Amino acid sequence: MALIGVDFNRAVFTHPERKALVEAVFSAPPGEPEKDFIKWKSGYDLRSPEDQCKLARHILGFANRNPDQAANVFGGSAYLICGVEPGDSNGVEKLDAADLVQGIGRYTGTAAGPRWDFDYVDQGGRDVLVITIERPLWGDPIRTLQKGFGAYVAGMVFIRRHGKTEQADPSEIRMLELRSARHKQQLELAVTWSSSPQPVLAVGWSQQELTNWGEQERDKLLEPLARHQVAGTTGLFGMLYGETRTPEEYRAQVDEYVKVASDALPLRLLLKAAERAHRYRLEIQNLTERNFEATRLELVLRGGAFAYFDLSDARFELKIDRLPTRPNLYGIRRDFLGSAWKMPYIPSSFVAAPPVGWIENKQGGVHIRFADQDVRPRGSATTVDWLLIAAGQAAGKAISIEWSATAKNTEGRVEGELQLPVDAEMHGIGDLLDSADDDTS
Repeated sequence: MALIGVDFNRAVFTHPERKALVEAVFSAPPGEPEKDFIKWKSGYDLRSPEDQCKLARHILGFANRNPDQAANVFGGSAYLICGVEPGDSNGVEKLDAADLVQGIGRYTGTAAGPRWDFDYVDQGGRDVLVITIERPLWGDPIRTLQKGFGAYVAGMVFIRRHGKTEQADPSEIRMLELRSARHKQQLELAVTWSSSPQPVLAVGWSQQELTNWGEQERDKLLEPLARHQVAGTTGLFGMLYGETRTPEEYRAQVDEYVKVASDALPLRLLLKAAERAHRYRLEIQNLTERNFEATRLELVLRGGAFAYFDLSDARFELKIDRLPTRPNLYGIRRDFLGSAWKMPYIPSSFVAAPPVGWIENKQGGVHIRFADQDVRPRGSATTVDWLLIAAGQAAGKAISIEWSATAKNTEGRVEGELQLPVDAEMHGIGDLLDSADDDTS
């Protein structure tokens, strides 16, 4: 469908979003077909009972859709746009809200009718009416025309079929009868650990410790200046086998290294922690005889914590795989293809992990959304593994994990809370940077 810039995966909620939808309709190519979830037309007279009945007819058609099919686009909502078509914007004359609701409501029904709302947006200096029809639900009654006008008789049932509003045929009436008879199904799920979880790794360091690490690096690198006598060799021989840098040039290299390395150290420490972190997996249990489609599990972890799906995910988010290379020690012989030619620190190009979910690490906590999956009757499904690191202040305590689950074919949301113990021992800079791969000399 050629509605450029429109997100069909969610309902259009805000005034700017409705305006963008109208602009997309206006910019669509001539002859762009309407769909079962959207209709547009110019030339409506909102004060005319005939046009009010026509608008009601379309609203009823949108309200009489199959809930599961409707949910695939715009979250189930539908849109009736009056005063604009592809390439044409005539607008409408604004009608007082109470008059518009009363005029259309006498045909759709008010309190017992379908749920709809409206907004006016500007398009090229003209007012365009956008009517939003809320998504149909299982258990909804058949929506019928409450008052006749002209060829339309009270009690008629309309549906959307191939982008048009038509009178329902016997098979469509049967679908609506089944929809009405089917009570709203409530989601009944339990979420537990797939296996007994290990205590979460706790890590921490202070700003002073980071500063001290940088000063220790500086002292180690500047120590040769205090004891080494420069041989003074020059030319090609000196370039390959002697020291060609002046003390000032060497100090400048050390200062630059310490600055860059100190900035990169917290990220590197988190990556080292991710290498040691335990893996966790949750199990979603279906407690009913119904199939829950596209079940989405989301977690919220409050406080200081960091989560990643795996090490590749951690590298992708942290944008680091090592600390910068130390400058060659002053006066140390350099081989032609040896350490003198090490590449400087440049963050690698990282490849994003496959779409197994979504994790957002932020100051207030962690938000995890796992990929949707079906959970069969009395069955279970497991999440992918994920890594978790706790901030040092949580050592010896527990992390609270708030979870919520929804399913595409079922109403409601299930929520719960899990507790995850944190290791009493906090790991700091010395613990995390004790392996050979952090020897950047």
